[in-house]
Amino acid sequence: MGIDILMAAYQGEAFLAEQLDSILGQTNRDWHLYVCDDGSKDATWEILSDYAARFPEQITIRKNESNSGSAAANFYGMLPLVTGEYVMFADQDDVWLPKKVETTLRAMKCMEEKYGRNCPLAVHTDLTVVDVNGNLLEPSLCAYQKLEGSGRTFAKQLVQNTVTGCTMMGNRALLDKLAVIPEGTIMHDWWIALVASCFGKIGFVRTPQILYRRHEHNVEGAKDFTSICSVAKQATQKEAIAQALRKTYRQAEAFGELYWEELSPEQIQTLMSYRSLEGSSPIKKRQILLKNGFWKTGIVRKLGQLLYV
Repeated sequence: MGIDILMAAYQGEAFLAEQLDSILGQTNRDWHLYVCDDGSKDATWEILSDYAARFPEQITIRKNESNSGSAAANFYGMLPLVTGEYVMFADQDDVWLPKKVETTLRAMKCMEEKYGRNCPLAVHTDLTVVDVNGNLLEPSLCAYQKLEGSGRTFAKQLVQNTVTGCTMMGNRALLDKLAVIPEGTIMHDWWIALVASCFGKIGFVRTPQILYRRHEHNVEGAKDFTSICSVAKQATQKEAIAQALRKTYRQAEAFGELYWEELSPEQIQTLMSYRSLEGSSPIKKRQILLKNGFWKTGIVRKLGQLLYV
């Protein structure tokens, strides 16, 4: 069976050891961790070398000679390393709760019993948000960001990623669909979720399995989408929102170019409808949104769509 865990590391000396310890402390030990240091200048490589020397049967490390440019590119480079039946993704600065692997695998097994092992499947979980010292900030990231584990359809994934990569597990059938990850992909977890929503299924575990550490370098990952202040701030970010939407159109275009021959007529229609948003009149755009259900979750995100889509 076997589970391969991929971790992209860069300048991670502050929290890396605690994360490695949390993975080593999992109740399920049937896994192997691959870590790629993306040219760190701090003590990241030294920390990784120490752990790999002490746990050679469970940890393999490598180092990019030059920086890949992003965590997504670093993750992409490690995908060919996966030989197990399942793959998981780990950030360098979180803490995995002891039963994360066990719980996620159990959910995956249930999905495979229902849909078959040849169905591309992804399972993700909720997260608890903590500060740099591990103090509780939000018990549920999904509730905080108005995600609630929803948005698992192909139409929803085209417009919004609802799967947090550091909580995700994919099966071998899904991995086999990821032989190519083209330019135009926004993030690795979004692309993987898009593939799973189109060709398979996405499952969600509501019990948080990770302590997601919010700090100055990842605050974007834990934005507030519930308050009046966040609604007001949305109105001041017209160009940023418009640019983000354009990126989703490019990603949808790349998806169509790669998988067109494998799509059903309904999926082709969904993809074409989403692509048609770009360049349509404001009235036409709103008609397309209403007809196809291309709505993001939460009132703040929907407001951004209505104003700038």
